[in-house]
Amino acid sequence: MTMLDAVTSALLPFAIAWFVMLMGLRTAVVLRRGYKVELGMAKGHPRRGILYSLTFSMLPWKKDSTRRHPWTYLAGMGMHLGIFLTILFALGRRFWAWPQWATWGFGVMAGIGLMSAIGLYLKRARKPYMRAISSPDDFLSNLTVQFYLLGGTLTAFIPSMVSLWRLAAILLLFYAPLGKIYHMLLFFVARTLFGLQFGRRGVLRHDIPVSY
Repeated sequence: MTMLDAVTSALLPFAIAWFVMLMGLRTAVVLRRGYKVELGMAKGHPRRGILYSLTFSMLPWKKDSTRRHPWTYLAGMGMHLGIFLTILFALGRRFWAWPQWATWGFGVMAGIGLMSAIGLYLKRARKPYMRAISSPDDFLSNLTVQFYLLGGTLTAFIPSMVSLWRLAAILLLFYAPLGKIYHMLLFFVARTLFGLQFGRRGVLRHDIPVSY
């Protein structure tokens, strides 16, 4: 894969620059829309609401959707944890050498993330009610993540596959700012505003967990 290695090595800096620029622009557009401060008297604690929104509110038993679909919740957690650890694995290979046992551990977690992503893809494709609310972006985003996790899994056990993994990373970097993967940043903005508003209103309380 000499040719693939050369091409992906040349394209990777451009992909990173594209990712940083587009993610920054999209986030700036979102933040420029402003936040209207509520004028009513506060009945709760905004900071506690933000803390709760970013932590305990995401526990599986806090929402009907996750409580009723535990396997989907576990698959989602497995996929996101796999992505995070695979990115950490990539950074480690870039700046220092992971010990062999850690490399294999990352490979296992990337594989779990890959299997989780495949399971979520199949559920979306096979369930009529899921297909009805899905867009091409839903499937393409999942496939892009699958390719990245596959590259990470293979590279952990077969180092010569790194050029394939680099190709997957380039595709992910180019597509992430354009599709639903952008939620990797918007998620924190949305959850913070949610916690701020409902914490201030006294609906979310860090010391009194509630379901909603």
